[in-house]
Amino acid sequence: MSLNEAYLILVPGVDPSVDRSEILKDNYKCLTVLVNDEEEALSEALSLVETESIHAFVLCPGFTNVGIGKIAGALGENVSVNVARGDGRSTKLVSEIIESEWS
Repeated sequence: MSLNEAYLILVPGVDPSVDRSEILKDNYKCLTVLVNDEEEALSEALSLVETESIHAFVLCPGFTNVGIGKIAGALGENVSVNVARGDGRSTKLVSEIIESEWS
């Protein structure tokens, strides 16, 4: 059995059907999917569990606690949901880039 995980990353103006990548090894699968918002992330997560047998998700720092809760609740107890969060300095640096580039 392989570990199948997916990274969901919030990026405005993307198409999740094409803005994605995949790494496959004998015992590991990693998908990266860019999504526009938390609702689209939820839809993608549910689909990836069904179609790709994903066991674990990592969500980018842009997800809100409410969005994380919705995804975790919808996926249930058999799917791991994690959030990539940096320290205060790191969060500030990324936030400044996002605000200047995507606003």
